[in-house]
Amino acid sequence: MNSLLIRKRMFFLILKPVLFCFILTAGFAGSATAYDVTSLKPVYDYEEDVLAPGMQPKALLFVSYNLRRDIAIIKEFAGICNDYDNVSCLCVDKSGTAWHLLKASAKDLSDSCYVYQDNLASNTIKPYVLFLNRDNSLYKKMFYSSDFEPKLKSYLGFLNGNYDEKTLKSKLEAIDKADDIEKIVPRLNFVVLLAKKGKKKAALREMNDITVDNSTSENEVLLVAQVYLRLEAPKKALKVLDYCEGDKCEFYRGVSYYLLEDFDRAEKIFEDIDTDGEMKERVDSYLNEIQDRKGAADNEDN
Repeated sequence: MNSLLIRKRMFFLILKPVLFCFILTAGFAGSATAYDVTSLKPVYDYEEDVLAPGMQPKALLFVSYNLRRDIAIIKEFAGICNDYDNVSCLCVDKSGTAWHLLKASAKDLSDSCYVYQDNLASNTIKPYVLFLNRDNSLYKKMFYSSDFEPKLKSYLGFLNGNYDEKTLKSKLEAIDKADDIEKIVPRLNFVVLLAKKGKKKAALREMNDITVDNSTSENEVLLVAQVYLRLEAPKKALKVLDYCEGDKCEFYRGVSYYLLEDFDRAEKIFEDIDTDGEMKERVDSYLNEIQDRKGAADNEDN
């Protein structure tokens, strides 16, 4: 186990000074108070004390080694950590597992994770990760959740020196936006279900609680707009589509005006869409329908 870890640390020693300086300053937004690591004890005899102040940044995963679920999380964590040579990753037992059982559980784990035990930690808290700066000040605490992998990679990339804190913030915001879509889909499905049951007013009331603004992702805007069109509320769909650009957004804007029977405006929008494939077929279908509706209107006037 120790040989691979030593090689990783040797790689760190020969890094360019510029990268080293960047890592030194990474995470200055964290607390100025050092995190107390005195209760953490190494399960194996390591060549170096990775928790000593001044060592490279750290990511500490606190788990229960006596739970099968947590063992899977440890393997996921260790596998991800293996790609970040400038961050020391620790897999910390917080369950008070007997040392012989702890070693038995940890023997097949990746060598990219130092195995420690916290003598003071509680076994009642779900798994979490502490990200520490070089001086052991706490930069961030993150609980295990459905977006564990992308957020872990984002924080590790920052502490590893791959990018600055502004880029980290952008990455985390993008992850949260993806989560917003996952959260909104079940609600929109419920709205559609109400519509299928003929409860249109109830469906529209549900939609009133869904807000769209400049920070809303394009996919989320399109989903909300499509549901409004399904509810035959094209004016509301148009308001939502004000926060969306691109051919897909223009297509549903054209559909909205078509449902409002503003055929000239709908036709102009559809004609300006430069697309191919399935989208082109749908655009052409609406253009043909508009011509038919206009022709029918002209015949009635005559």
